[in-house]
Parts: sequence; structure tokens; C-alpha cells
Amino acid sequence: MGNNSKIMLSFALSLFWGELNKNGMETGMHPDRIQEKYNDYYKEIVSKGTLDEAMGCFEQMVLEFMEELSEKENISNEELIQRAKRMIEREFSDPALRLADVAAMVGLSPNYFSTVFKEITGQGFADYLTERRMKEAQHLIMTTRYKSGEIAAKVGYDNSTYFSSTFKKYAGMTVSQYREMIHP
Repeated sequence: MGNNSKIMLSFALSLFWGELNKNGMETGMHPDRIQEKYNDYYKEIVSKGTLDEAMGCFEQMVLEFMEELSEKENISNEELIQRAKRMIEREFSDPALRLADVAAMVGLSPNYFSTVFKEITGQGFADYLTERRMKEAQHLIMTTRYKSGEIAAKVGYDNSTYFSSTFKKYAGMTVSQYREMIHP
């Protein structure tokens, strides 16, 4: 009765989220957003004046979550990969961009995302990201006078030596050779 009932309901909310995470249910949200949403619901539940109001809030949360999950399930893998590619296009210059980040954004586990990404694009995630970065590096070499280290930073590499070796592997020549070929 009273506050103990609301505490038990908030405990049920915690169990609900915990079971979803334990069983690998994907919510389509970044983990920080999931925690934020959980905190919002928790605060709302415990702030209700009556158990009926708190229960109504909990039911609404479950319905909203189920609707989000249902919408996610109706999205094809092709559309999820298109979303992932758009994210890569926006974020490729971020050195911290990782497969797990993109997978979380589209609501898939990293392993499943990796498999589906390769099936749909014909490339693994790392190869796709590297190719995107190298194309941007080529563009910057052609259109700017940036030094190799500056280009490395602009296309998502913290280590300019690693960038240079990756560029040579990709283009078949060094950055300076490529620049000389473009601007003789």
C-alpha cells in the first residue's frame, strides 16, 4: 500500500528494462538514451500521487516501448543499412566512430549488423569506412593545400603515420606522389 506499492512498481520497471537488456532485445536507441528514458519513466512513476496513476504511467511506458519495437521490426535490413550509411557519411571524420556505435544507432547487435552490412554493401564495415575516408582524403588533396597530417585529422585519423600507410595501400602511392600526380 501507499509508497511501497509505487516502489514495487518502479522495481518492476527496473526488472522490465533489465530483462530486455539481458535477453538482447534491441531498442534502436543509443545506450545513454535508453538510460535517460528509463530515468524519466522512473521519476514519473514515483512522482504520481496514487498507485493507479503510477500503474497507468507504467502501462503507457510499456505500450510506447512495444510500439517503438514494432516499428523497428517493420523496417527492412536494407533500410537499416541505408540509415547506417547515412550515419557513416555524417560521422566518418570522427576517429572514435566504431561499428558498435553505428549498430546501436540502427538498433542491431554488432555481430548481426556486421553480417547484414556485408551482405547488403558487399564490404565489411571497416573496409567501407576506410574507403569513405580515403575518397575524402583524395578529394582534399585535389582541392586544398592541406598537409598530410591535416588531411588525416579531417578524415578521421588520429595517427598521421597510420593514415599515410592506409592511403598508400588504398591509392597505390603516397600522399605526396598523389598530390604531384594531380598538381604537376
